Amino acid sequence: MTIPLAMPRLAALAAALVVLGPLAALAQETEPEQVDLPEEDRLRQHLLKLEWRGVTQLLRWEQRVDRVQKTRANTSSNPQELALLSDDEDAGVRFYVAANRHTPLGTRLALATDEEATVRAGVAMSLAYDPLASSAIVEATEHLALALARDNNVLVRLVLLENGRLPGALFDTLATDPDPIVRLRVAEGLYTPAHVLATLSADSVATVQLAAVGHANLPLSRLSELSFSPDPVLRMAVCGNVNTPSTVLDSLAADAHPGVRQLVASHPNTPLGTLVLLAGDPDVNVVMAVAEHPSAGRQLLTRLAFDDRDGGIRMAAQRRLEPLLRREIREDILERYDSN
Repeated sequence: MTIPLAMPRLAALAAALVVLGPLAALAQETEPEQVDLPEEDRLRQHLLKLEWRGVTQLLRWEQRVDRVQKTRANTSSNPQELALLSDDEDAGVRFYVAANRHTPLGTRLALATDEEATVRAGVAMSLAYDPLASSAIVEATEHLALALARDNNVLVRLVLLENGRLPGALFDTLATDPDPIVRLRVAEGLYTPAHVLATLSADSVATVQLAAVGHANLPLSRLSELSFSPDPVLRMAVCGNVNTPSTVLDSLAADAHPGVRQLVASHPNTPLGTLVLLAGDPDVNVVMAVAEHPSAGRQLLTRLAFDDRDGGIRMAAQRRLEPLLRREIREDILERYDSN
């Protein structure tokens, strides 16, 4: 008579069967078919077979078990199975559990403290923040995201930034990260808030600062402040921002640095009146930018088409002017034809 197993014992046997499933399949290839036995007896038989296998076979079985476990961890949508696999001794299995979008939040919270950075990176990779979820879920997710943002391994923090589904408050923490590469990724991020970019626009590392100044979300008030910076590189970065207003560009059109004036002459927000002023600039590159600007009208292009300072300027202006003249002449001819 078989004695019923206690629930904890059944759970342990189930876990062992998950791991030993591939072993059982391999054993069935070499053992004759047997009469069906209770699960506990079958498990005991598979365990006994390990005693007489050699090292080579044991290693091969171990590799096969690891592959199966990783596949389960990567593809399973069963929360109980994923919770079980999250305790696997193989860090690769735990990584796949952490990166699995079906893994329950409670299991993610546990894996966020894993000793392996790759596992914690898996949690950062699959973190999904939903502001419309219940308050308990939102609070737990924010707590988890904050813990990952403060992780001592830079890989985890960088992976977190690549996620793109982060609580807004997390950017404040990452904007003060000790690693400049992390701060650079924040400054380049598509969803970085304006106030965080304003902070990063004063960063001590030039690459971080320039990335923030060039970001489309940087407040216009900060762009205006930086247009008076003594550093010409920063003033050029202001001219490179697609949202720089025409008022700031008008001011920078008289900048002492030719590189700044050239960028003003190339900016799409630069008005025609400012382009006319820049057409008389002593720097050839500035005038060339004016000749190639989409807002340079027929009158300005006609003037530059006969500019005696540089052949390149004349050619650029003439190339832009030719289709304009053809269109005007065609319209005149059609008007005279219609009038007749």
